[in-house]
Amino acid sequence: MAFRAARWAVATAIVALVAGLGEASADAQPRPRTETFDPRDPIDDDDFRTADDLEGDPFDDPLTDEASTEAEPAPRRRPAPRPTVAKPRRAAPGPAVAPRDPLPPVSPGGVPLPAPAQRARPLSLKPPVKRREVVTEDALRAQVERMVEAYRLGDRDRFVVERDELESMRGRAGVANVVLASAALIRQSQAALSARTYDRALDLAAAAIRLSPDLVAARWMQIRVLWTHDWTKLRQIGAAFGGLVVAQLGAFKNQVALLTSWSIIFGLAVLMTVFVFSLIQLAKYIRYPAHDLAQRLPAFIGGGEMVIVLLMMVLLPTTFGFGPAVSALIAFIVVSGYQQASERALSRLMMLVLAALPIGLIAIAPLITFHGSLVDDMATAISEAFAADAEQRLLDVAAGKRNRDPTSALILARRKRLRGDLSGADLAYQRALIIKPGDPVGLNNRGVVQFMLGHQAAAASLFGKAAARGRAESILNLAIIRAEQGRFEEATEMLERARTIDGQLAEEYAKRAESGDTEQQLFEADIETAALWSRMFDVDSGELWRVANGLWSRVGGRTPLWSITALSVVAMAVAFVIARRDRGLSTACPKCGTPANRAAYGTLCEQCTSVFLTAVAVEPRLRAKKENEVRAYQRRRRWTERVTSLVAGVAQLGWGRPAVGVVFFFLLSVALLVWFFEGSVMVHDWRVAHDTTAGTVIGGAALVGAGILCLLSLRQVEEER
Repeated sequence: MAFRAARWAVATAIVALVAGLGEASADAQPRPRTETFDPRDPIDDDDFRTADDLEGDPFDDPLTDEASTEAEPAPRRRPAPRPTVAKPRRAAPGPAVAPRDPLPPVSPGGVPLPAPAQRARPLSLKPPVKRREVVTEDALRAQVERMVEAYRLGDRDRFVVERDELESMRGRAGVANVVLASAALIRQSQAALSARTYDRALDLAAAAIRLSPDLVAARWMQIRVLWTHDWTKLRQIGAAFGGLVVAQLGAFKNQVALLTSWSIIFGLAVLMTVFVFSLIQLAKYIRYPAHDLAQRLPAFIGGGEMVIVLLMMVLLPTTFGFGPAVSALIAFIVVSGYQQASERALSRLMMLVLAALPIGLIAIAPLITFHGSLVDDMATAISEAFAADAEQRLLDVAAGKRNRDPTSALILARRKRLRGDLSGADLAYQRALIIKPGDPVGLNNRGVVQFMLGHQAAAASLFGKAAARGRAESILNLAIIRAEQGRFEEATEMLERARTIDGQLAEEYAKRAESGDTEQQLFEADIETAALWSRMFDVDSGELWRVANGLWSRVGGRTPLWSITALSVVAMAVAFVIARRDRGLSTACPKCGTPANRAAYGTLCEQCTSVFLTAVAVEPRLRAKKENEVRAYQRRRRWTERVTSLVAGVAQLGWGRPAVGVVFFFLLSVALLVWFFEGSVMVHDWRVAHDTTAGTVIGGAALVGAGILCLLSLRQVEEER
């Protein structure tokens, strides 16, 4: 009995020892992580991806890259609530159920059996710990309405609060311009300026600039307030003008409007110069080809009749609707054999300009068609807050089966992010990267969206790819993440690298670093302006010809656009032949202006030669008459020069230096056209906030410039005399 009791005790001890070892091994095995499900959280496609799915990801997900293998810092979580002790519940009547044995199963011999294999759970990204509230366009629109309502009610304190909140929301949303809000502020600034409350007017103008930095009207309003209040503050006014120049030359839509206006003004100035030069040359020399033609016709046709015939021949195309360009070509042909060498060179140059006119019209046709085009929708979607119509047109174009435009895809992705659809924006950026793999703008902006979704490792990988392509925004974003991880040396190196690429952006990083929210510090990459320019000039040739013909019809009338080149080439050839055979043509007598033989002594006419050069006695009355004719001619010429010198360049075109006259008259034409159009030819959709004072200032400056040109021209004529 004692031996049997001892054997039973040893067996019991062995079983207890095996059970303890099994429980310790079970505690040492990794247990599957349990996650709580919140129905308010959006569902990501990544939440359902397994390890096999990640290896063959068609979108090249950054989580499979080497850069994402680094350990992600544990997100900060709120402290867990204190556990509560549940009260014991009274057991329901019924048979007692034995508790489950916590020990692992053992064989009949006492050896523990292996634990059953557990089913592998699919890999999933960690859900975002804290998602910042995304500022959408609807929220911006509601904030604008609240600001306007506060202004209408006269509650200035509330208006200031709502305005500051709108500025903050604009910065958080990453919107470039809130044009409607700035237009309202400009009108309020005008009202405050009329009431002579200068500080309030200046404050409102500055707020309009902060909401829409690219809005030129807001810059003009600021300059107007500063000048009206105290024009002696030249430093502040100069700084405001500098901001105006930056806004005019920096924003894409402003660049297009400026280039379109000045292209049209320069083109019209060139045509005006060509037509005026041809008229002046015709008025100066038409007497001499009429004389030569009359010499070869019957005696009853004199020089006066031939002048009328030649004028009718020159003006006939314009009369019948073929435009002044054809008349100018005929005028150059008529006077080509009687011009001076410099005048002939300018005439050929102007015929060459008319020949190249179709090329110039086709070149500026994309600028004319910009308003309402697809590129206009792209620029609107990029630079404005409320652009639902432009976005819808882009979506209609993107729905095409053959659409492979990465710029449109990037713009649509950005619009989705502005609406708060982060998952949709991430998918849109993936599509853009499929169309154009490795695009640094798409990589960087998708990294920003990934960070907002809470996927920090994915964001860091995307920023690293874009930073490898020299994108300053991505380098700074990667520096922000490294600083948040406590890797300050790497963050400092990246900051210095970004400073060498874009110093201004690095300064902006220093300002954003003051805010505690990391998402507010991240930089979104702007779409390159070069992509919009290349897309704008990528227009169908048929559309270009249609627009060019429409522009040409205003000048050329019923003359086909393609024919002006052929007519100009023919006119140049005929003028060249006539100029080579000018020996038998007449010229102007330097004394009385009468047609004279080129081979005569001093190119004097027969009457001047017989009266002033021959030794034969001349009747006094005949000599006095000729002298009076000479004095009258010289007087007319002198007074004609004086009167025409009041218009810059006209005197030089006719009786002085024609090259100088062309320059003067061209600049005068530009100044007059700027005054007429008030500096802008194109109807810009941002002119909703246009201030008429800007046009008055530009027109006044143009008139002052025209007056200076006339004074310089008059002085130059007097010095030559």
